[in-house]
Amino acid sequence: MKIDEIVLLNKIIDIQSCIIAGHSFKAILRKETAFFKKESGADIIAVCIANENQMGVEFILEERREFISLLRKHNLLLKHIDLNKFMEQCNKHYLKHRESVQIKSLYEIFEGTASKKKTILFEKEMSFNLAQIFPIHNKERKKIGFVVYFSTKETQLLEKKLPQITQVFETLISPFYDERLHLLHAKCIQVDSKMSHLTEKEKEIARSVLQGKAYKLIAYEMDITINTLKTHMKNIFSKYGVSSKAELFNKLIGNI
Repeated sequence: MKIDEIVLLNKIIDIQSCIIAGHSFKAILRKETAFFKKESGADIIAVCIANENQMGVEFILEERREFISLLRKHNLLLKHIDLNKFMEQCNKHYLKHRESVQIKSLYEIFEGTASKKKTILFEKEMSFNLAQIFPIHNKERKKIGFVVYFSTKETQLLEKKLPQITQVFETLISPFYDERLHLLHAKCIQVDSKMSHLTEKEKEIARSVLQGKAYKLIAYEMDITINTLKTHMKNIFSKYGVSSKAELFNKLIGNI
């Protein structure tokens, strides 16, 4: 039985409203864990997004944080997974007439990234039964990631509902995925073309950073120490609620 489309639409509107208000994308989705678990039948839902040259586990929906602990334990987090290998393993399982693939061994995906022995141990510790994997597309229908629905030996996936749930994730993620930077933004971006929150010195630093200059060169040109520069950057990040130069770039487009 499929999910009522009105229910899904209202859920999307609620989540998007919170994101537009400036709340954390991941935090909002985690609060909706019970809804997604109930409608999908999955114990764990992992959303993997392409991030530069890696495939990252962008966020995980689970009632307990056991799965994320296991990922860390077995070195299967963002920094450990090569995008090309991961995409190759995922893509080779997709045939044109299939919108998803069901796997009964995680080694089918992690081959080339994790050993079979490590994968078997990982499956045992999480009581893995099977997983259903759906691709996530951008507006041009290019794959930018995957949603993985995990069931353990105690649960059963509601397979007919999974395409709808995946569409919800795709609808929510696509507007926040930067095609140029291959980056999923943590919050709704509002451009500040006048750098109105910054002091004159911070504006000078921000412009230099956005031009791609190294910290060492900026510090030399401004006759300040690296530590002083880093303090200014910390303040700039804080004022715009960002944590990386890529996010800052999108906040300050037009100032280069």
